[in-house]
Amino acid sequence: MYEQLRELIADQATTGLYVASAWARQGGIALLEDELVALRGRLPDDAVRGLFGIDLGGTTVEGLEAAVGCFGSVRLFHHPGKPPRTFHPKVYVVEQGERAVAFVGSANLTRGGMAGNFEATVRLEADRSAKADRDFLEQLAQWYDRLWNDPNATIAVSEAGLADFVAKASAWLPTEAQARAATRRGSSSSTRTKTGFSPFSPVTGLPPVPASPGKPPPPGAVVDDVAVDDTAAAAEPELEPGELITPVDDTDLRVLVALVPHDRWGQVGFSKVITEGFFRLFDNGNVAWVEGVRQSGATTPARETRLVNPAGSNDNHRVELREPDLRGDPKNQGQRGMVVVLERSLRTFRYMHLRPGDSAYALLADEIARRSPYGPGQAGKTKRVLMTYGELLEAWPGDCPLTA
Repeated sequence: MYEQLRELIADQATTGLYVASAWARQGGIALLEDELVALRGRLPDDAVRGLFGIDLGGTTVEGLEAAVGCFGSVRLFHHPGKPPRTFHPKVYVVEQGERAVAFVGSANLTRGGMAGNFEATVRLEADRSAKADRDFLEQLAQWYDRLWNDPNATIAVSEAGLADFVAKASAWLPTEAQARAATRRGSSSSTRTKTGFSPFSPVTGLPPVPASPGKPPPPGAVVDDVAVDDTAAAAEPELEPGELITPVDDTDLRVLVALVPHDRWGQVGFSKVITEGFFRLFDNGNVAWVEGVRQSGATTPARETRLVNPAGSNDNHRVELREPDLRGDPKNQGQRGMVVVLERSLRTFRYMHLRPGDSAYALLADEIARRSPYGPGQAGKTKRVLMTYGELLEAWPGDCPLTA
């Protein structure tokens, strides 16, 4: 949906856009930023509208900043009644004169909703010359306008008034850092924050990136400092698991850094813990898309790869990541190769091969030595670690060729 939506927004035939999304976050809007800004620049403000919810802490301060910078008009919806009612729609309508395209489904305007989660969306194409289509579009517009103009639940937000709104908001508006801290917690506690956040254990098989040793927690990590009436909290729905494991922005993307045998640089062998937990490849024939990044920063064409399970072994799986620079295996030279793999979205990766002498090889070897190992391995001999893309950029000074 995201790719189709981006293409429609960029189309010069587009005469209007209106969006209703329960959540808006910086990462999701960034995927459409160039097209939205261009559309806003050539259409009246009220022709590019965004209506977003602020329930459950799903919309962030940075998400609102991005929204007011990209949409002509932005309003926030929050129902203050008892019991609380969550604003939950995900509707995207692109108008092109007599023609319109509507996307209705489960995808929030977040990075996960646009490009990472398992979502379901229906694309509806309508032509106002047909009465049934015209009636449908009118009903859809009436539904949107009722929400947009609700004096008890909506408030207009502009760039000039955003800071004042955030300071006075009665609902919790987290920063991206606070949202990450809240969604990364794993706990069996039943405590909630004032907006109904519930601690959620990570989904089995999708391990979170361990915290770097010696680094303090992110700013605003403590979010459960306000007590809530149990009756009111019980009426609020839980957060969706898919949103909880979704990176908030590129710096949260997972990166695998691994040493590989000197004579098999084109084949990276892992146990099932890693092939399933990081690569999300199982013994069912599913496919991953991989792009190699050369030392120059150039990217090879994306290609399909499947899990290779030699001789039916349950322990030794293989993902073939051949060196993009085609330098070959330095056999019998006593060198250990290194592969750095960035998970961009579900089963979509970019990777680089490094060898001694390459930029950042020694620095990343130190990271491997000092971090806790990821997956099984020989005691005292860490071979692979998991980190975030933000931590990779910190460890790789200068311009890292492995871009998100």
